[in-house]
Amino acid sequence: MEVQVMQALLSTAAMLLIVISLRATQLLPVVRESDRIVQVELPERSLAVLPERETRRIGITFYTAPAPFEGAEGVRQTLAIHSWLRLDCRPDVVLMGRHPSLKSFAQPLEPHVSVDSDIDITFMGNPMFHSMIRQAQASSSEIIVLIDPNLVLLNDFTAAITKVRAAEKNWLLVVKPIRTSMFPFDLLGPSELWLRSDGVFADDDEVRKIVKFKGVSTDCYGPGLWAWNKGDAQLHAGVVPPFVYGSGHHSEWLLTEALVSKYRTVIDGSDVITLVAPQTITSRLYNGDGAHGRPWDVAGNSVLAMQYGSLYYKPADLSNVTMKLVKCGGKVRYSLCLYNRTEVLEACKPHNRKLRLAQKSDPPASSQDWFSFGQWFGRSASARKLQALDCKTIALATDEYLRCPRLTKKSVKGSELWLPFSLEALVARVASPDKVVVLSVVGDSYRAMLMSWVCSLRRLNISNYLVYALDDELYQHAVSQGVPVVKSSQTMRASRDDCHFGTKCFQDVTKMKSRTVLHLLQLGFKVLFSDVDVYWFQNPIPEMMSYGPGTLVAQTDQYNDTEAANLPRRLNSGFYFAWPDRATVNVFVKIVKHGMTSNMSEQPSFYDTMCGIDGEHRQGDDRCVEPETNVTAIFLDRRLYPNGASGNHWEQSNVRESCERQGCRVLHNNWVAGRERKLKRQVAAGLWDYDETTRLCLMRTSKQ
Repeated sequence: MEVQVMQALLSTAAMLLIVISLRATQLLPVVRESDRIVQVELPERSLAVLPERETRRIGITFYTAPAPFEGAEGVRQTLAIHSWLRLDCRPDVVLMGRHPSLKSFAQPLEPHVSVDSDIDITFMGNPMFHSMIRQAQASSSEIIVLIDPNLVLLNDFTAAITKVRAAEKNWLLVVKPIRTSMFPFDLLGPSELWLRSDGVFADDDEVRKIVKFKGVSTDCYGPGLWAWNKGDAQLHAGVVPPFVYGSGHHSEWLLTEALVSKYRTVIDGSDVITLVAPQTITSRLYNGDGAHGRPWDVAGNSVLAMQYGSLYYKPADLSNVTMKLVKCGGKVRYSLCLYNRTEVLEACKPHNRKLRLAQKSDPPASSQDWFSFGQWFGRSASARKLQALDCKTIALATDEYLRCPRLTKKSVKGSELWLPFSLEALVARVASPDKVVVLSVVGDSYRAMLMSWVCSLRRLNISNYLVYALDDELYQHAVSQGVPVVKSSQTMRASRDDCHFGTKCFQDVTKMKSRTVLHLLQLGFKVLFSDVDVYWFQNPIPEMMSYGPGTLVAQTDQYNDTEAANLPRRLNSGFYFAWPDRATVNVFVKIVKHGMTSNMSEQPSFYDTMCGIDGEHRQGDDRCVEPETNVTAIFLDRRLYPNGASGNHWEQSNVRESCERQGCRVLHNNWVAGRERKLKRQVAAGLWDYDETTRLCLMRTSKQ
């Protein structure tokens, strides 16, 4: 009996062990290749070269304008860009900007990451949004993406872009980011997996779950990601104002114009594309009224948004985008489909019904698999996989949009653009480390020519320039273009047609030039003065500096190439370089006093002071010495610094080739009567770097 009991107990114990073993096996985690989590030893952080890519099915390029890759912001941008590079669609990335750190970042990731420096920037270094749009639209890629440099993107983007690409001929996909205070993930270079803060690798699903759980949608403001196909339609009608990137309203403005223009089908992909903005990140693109830019840039963007386009009259945010990309079908197997938001709201009346979205389990990759709600309701239950949507929730979410802040006159302080800098403060900010500043004094009559001159300096990567505006109109325009400008305390109306050579207006304007130069010299700055009708082929500053203190280096106004450069009244005050030494400052005091007693322009005052009325202080063919201060006036070589009459360049069929062949540093567009004739001559010669219609510098033929 005892033996039988023992056998029964052993049998029961064996069975129990088997059951426990089987149960333990069932409880073991099932690890799929797609979401494998592995404990690893952390390697050193690296910007390794990208792994070999598979052949891409979609030609896609991401455009972004990052801040310098320095400090915490550089780390955040690095994380974001690596998240794009690991996408299945394998995009190329173009960094728009001129800071040296961009090239340093891109170099180990070439050819998949490159730098485009042909972009307009403000004197503070911020990209101009209209220039960014221009550069992106010039892309040869099939699909173009404009994205904030701080936003992390997950791989659900690839499926969404593939679906939209197959559905519409001309489309514009927009995505709002999710802000989250918790993002415990990193990427080791262009790794395929995310690295958690505890040293464990994770896939996109885990990242997405945490973001969705902890994140908050940024409904009120504009998108953080724009994607569109080349197609045959523009993004919107009209031109983009010169917004400062990162200072608000540019994203909302572009969305409004795209919706109003109706050139493309605008699609909101925010529900299916995971675009992440860690809370610590200062946004540059989607911040809207919560802009983090400098006060004067934010105010300027507000003014531009009110004055141009439809944002002030027909404000739009993502609630106005009727076409929405969503997941439909079952929880395990789902597809992407498009619905019309206005049809949803109409079908939800009264708000006690539930809608069911449906789609075939294996839809064709064509526009026929995109259904309206009416088509969905008409399908039989056996032919579809269903997912319930709460209509009341949809209605409440839509109402939430209506409480977003709007652009109003009360929300915009003032209607003018401004910079909070005095002349002293601005020159200290823009001057080069060796205290050299390029100065031009100009009124609104030469607005277009000023901007062409500014663009030529930008082309040469010269940033130490300053504009002294003689009237409010020119000042406002220069501020809107990101130009370092101060307004004259003695403003004058420099008429567009009545301020040319020889007029009383012209005389008054020129005398403001020498007074401004004197003020800068007294502040201790070296000044290269240039009229805006001087076209720059090369940077002349190093050569100007080589003459040293105690010199006034100036262009000659001599029209006869066979005669001496320093004959009476042949010193050109439209292009010269002066040092701030005591002797030179004293000379400029004398020049200014001479001009105040003269009924002519300032140019004769320069020659009469330096060389004498009849040239009695001349030395040789190219110099004069002012006897009291011993300052030497040096007349520049006419071959290298020709005026409008020397060298016969303006009469050549190819002015640029003629001048460059001779080694011109600059070419003066003078010796022609009237502003209009001067403008026409310079434009016809191809020495024009500004598009007045788009307010953009013309694109360079080669990248720098």
